[in-house]
Amino acid sequence: MGIFNVTFRAIAWITRLLDRILNEVFALVGGIFGFKRTTTAIRPAVSKTAGELEQMRQDLMSRVRKMSMSDVAVGDVVHRYASADACERASIDLGPLTAQQKGWLQSLSDDHLRKLADVGPSRCERAAQGQRCGIIGMPIPQDAVSAPIYNESKRSADELVYDRFRAMRRARSHNELSARVAF
Repeated sequence: MGIFNVTFRAIAWITRLLDRILNEVFALVGGIFGFKRTTTAIRPAVSKTAGELEQMRQDLMSRVRKMSMSDVAVGDVVHRYASADACERASIDLGPLTAQQKGWLQSLSDDHLRKLADVGPSRCERAAQGQRCGIIGMPIPQDAVSAPIYNESKRSADELVYDRFRAMRRARSHNELSARVAF
């Protein structure tokens, strides 16, 4: 690693030397023909006082407050949600969406979300409104929310236990059948 470091420093020193020599030659030739030498001096950073920085921060915060989520289109929110990773989806604000649209969006499969991310915000808005959007098999928001919800509280405890028993029996018979077929 030391040889590379020495080589790099030597190359950097040679390029700086050539740069200085060429600048002086061009300045001399330019001076003979009447061209003015232009230098690109690095300006020092402008230091701001604490009051100016506080004022800049307040201006920026007021601009952020003015941008409310009501100004954001439904399609943009749906597209942002569909484009995000599964971990990031929880942090996206779904404020502009109705309750039906929120339920629809959160109930979509990863495949549908990927398709929504591919089509763009305008088609995402059409999909959220239940219109044709060019995606085959996309569920309509009203279907996702107005689906009948199974209410277990109306059933007796005996019926619930019996349902659980039947589900376990089906799973056991399925496992036994797959074990016979698999050898």
